[in-house]
Amino acid sequence: MEKNMTDSNHIHLAMTPAQAQAVAKWLEIATHLGLGKIEILSELLMDGHIQSVEGKESNDVDAFVNLHARFKEALYAAKTELGHPRNGNFGIGSRQVHADTHHAYECLKVLQKALHQVNEGSPTSIHGDGLTVRYTQEPAPTAEILPTP
Repeated sequence: MEKNMTDSNHIHLAMTPAQAQAVAKWLEIATHLGLGKIEILSELLMDGHIQSVEGKESNDVDAFVNLHARFKEALYAAKTELGHPRNGNFGIGSRQVHADTHHAYECLKVLQKALHQVNEGSPTSIHGDGLTVRYTQEPAPTAEILPTP
C-alpha cells in the first residue's frame, strides 16, 4: 500500500554535477513533451539518445538521415492529430498543461540554477535565474550545493 504524500514530507536527493546535468536534460525533455513539442524526440534520435535497431553508428549515413526524416515527419503528423500546428505547442502557463509538466518545469529551473552556480556560468545566462514564475501551489523545490564528501 502506498503511503499518502503530504506537504510535510520532503525528499532530498544528492547527486554529482554530471548526474544533475543528466536529470536536468531529461526534465527539460519531459517538459517539452508535456507542452506538446513531441518533435524533440527526433532531436534525441539525431543525438543518439534514442537508437534505431541499426544505431546511429551504422556506416549507412544516408539510411540514417532518411530514417530521421521519416521519424520527424511522423512526429509532425502526430502533432497535427493533437491539434497543434507544425511549429506550435502549449506555453508553460497554459491551463491545458498537466500539473506533472509544471512540476518538472519548476524542478528543472531550480536544478539549472544550481548547475549554473557549480559551473560558474555567465552572469547573463537565463539558467542563473532559477525559478522566477510559479505554476503549482506546492512548496517551491530547492537545491543546495554541498562539497563532495
